[in-house]
Amino acid sequence: WLVIAHHTCHGGYDNCHPSNRWHRLRFGIGSRWRRICDWLDWLMPEAWNTMHNNKHHFSLSEVGDPDLLEENMHKIRSRKCSPYVKYFFIFISMCIWKWMVYAPRQYFDLKLSRLRRVGIHVPDQTILSQ
Repeated sequence: WLVIAHHTCHGGYDNCHPSNRWHRLRFGIGSRWRRICDWLDWLMPEAWNTMHNNKHHFSLSEVGDPDLLEENMHKIRSRKCSPYVKYFFIFISMCIWKWMVYAPRQYFDLKLSRLRRVGIHVPDQTILSQ
């Protein structure tokens, strides 16, 4: 699923189906049925597109990249504690990452993108409070 969704959201299948069913602007959007069939996730596909295309690809492997594991796990790695404690915190992070970090960031970026699209000035320094 992830590979198909990723390539579809990047426009890889835009011209493959006569009905544009696999078009990046229609994939997982429009009806509950399309959402269930195309995007079986509770995250909004529009929010994922905004975050992935605007944050991840424009800052790939840099500190601003939301998918940069080295930066995201820096606090755990730099702690002076037993490796078992670190592994425990990594396991907990794996269980809650999507809900506690990734989803709020995606939704926040989607809202900022929509504000900018209608002409409302949002300062570049606007960040999701930590």
